[in-house]
Amino acid sequence: MKKRKEIRKKTAAALGLAVMLAAAGMSGCSGKNESSSEQAKTESREEAGDSAAAYEEADSAGGAEQTETVSLPEYVPVDPDSVPESAEEDFIFESYDTYVTITGYQGAGGQVRIPKNLGGAEAIAISKDAFIDNETITYLYIPETVSKIDANSFRRCKALEEVYIGADFLTSIDNSTFHSCESLRRVEIAGQVNVIEGGLDAGAFQECTSLTEVVFPDAFQGRIATDAFRGCTALETLDLSNTQASSIGQCAFADCSSLKTVKIPASLGGLESNAFLNCPSLTEFEIAEGNGVLEEDGGIVYTIDGSGSYSSNTAMLGLAGALEADVEIREGTEWIASNAFEYIQTIETVKIPDSVKEIDRLAFAGCLELKSVSFGNGLETIGQSAFNGCSSLEEAALPDSLQELGSSAFAFCGLKRVSLPDNVKYYKGETTEDYMFCGNTNAVFTYQGKEYTYEQAAELDAFLAQ
Repeated sequence: MKKRKEIRKKTAAALGLAVMLAAAGMSGCSGKNESSSEQAKTESREEAGDSAAAYEEADSAGGAEQTETVSLPEYVPVDPDSVPESAEEDFIFESYDTYVTITGYQGAGGQVRIPKNLGGAEAIAISKDAFIDNETITYLYIPETVSKIDANSFRRCKALEEVYIGADFLTSIDNSTFHSCESLRRVEIAGQVNVIEGGLDAGAFQECTSLTEVVFPDAFQGRIATDAFRGCTALETLDLSNTQASSIGQCAFADCSSLKTVKIPASLGGLESNAFLNCPSLTEFEIAEGNGVLEEDGGIVYTIDGSGSYSSNTAMLGLAGALEADVEIREGTEWIASNAFEYIQTIETVKIPDSVKEIDRLAFAGCLELKSVSFGNGLETIGQSAFNGCSSLEEAALPDSLQELGSSAFAFCGLKRVSLPDNVKYYKGETTEDYMFCGNTNAVFTYQGKEYTYEQAAELDAFLAQ
């Protein structure tokens, strides 16, 4: 119990780290990489200093409690066939030749079923913001004749508990459609929807903090996009096993603190490594037989064939709820993907085999309990902020094979000793104090048989900055 409390305390300190990474334009779901402009890097230097102070303050104070898993009373679904069509006068709409566009709602709320042939139309569109901030609708039935739902249509409908989407010609659920519907418990998609849209802070169901069940149709063949279900803290199971889903995008289910089980279909070939970022309860990752792209082994999901931008033999993501203190990357792995183990607070030691050539950006960032890393002798690149904020990491013995250290690779760790190989170079001429080992004021660096303190960084940088 004491150990768990300590982990929760240190996990909370990652809030400061998140601020720091955001200041540097490197949050786990930003999609940015080391090709960012030099101007942005220059602007981030002063900001990173302020953010580091915030991080240290959060660490010393214990910070806020880590987001708890959410337990809600059992919800009894509504029978869609039991809900009568609402009166046409409840809706504000504009009529055209064969379709109408709903622009607002003026009914009494409760259970709402949009009339199939509203205004005599054959097709219905729901315009942007049409139902936004509604406080009376508790149940929503979207009929098969709805062919378009614009962004933000039902955003912040605070009383909405269940949605049934039966639209036969609706192919996607747009950005922020149900964003921040805080009472939404259940969504059933029975039509032909193939895409759950999203974007940075614009997920279709983002921050639906009471959502416990999502039913996808067997015909679902498309993608779940960036931030689509981010922050759905009550969701425990994602079941795509009977669908033909093709991909899951960046941070699609990030910050889903109660998520325990994910079931992936054989069809899924594209998975972003940060799709399940900061899901501390994630324990089971079931991959359907016939999926030739992904494989789970010892709490880590690997690629056995290319997945999107990732090659085969990549360690894609760690299951935070399944990993123990000691993590060993399996032999044959060549790449550890970006964000693969970010924020996982159970990890204390990592063993990396000689087969690994690159550790990508933010791979272990914010692993506050990480104390020891055994680097393989084939490692060539450690990417941007790969170990940023690993405050328990006191030593880094970097292998002779290492050629490049990415920006802020070991910034704000607890380093005391660093062994640098002869051939390593800092990313684009960056420096020890400002970037690579920023904040490690107690570190002593060994390079070509000579020791350098943090205060002697300029002398060290003369050798290592390109």
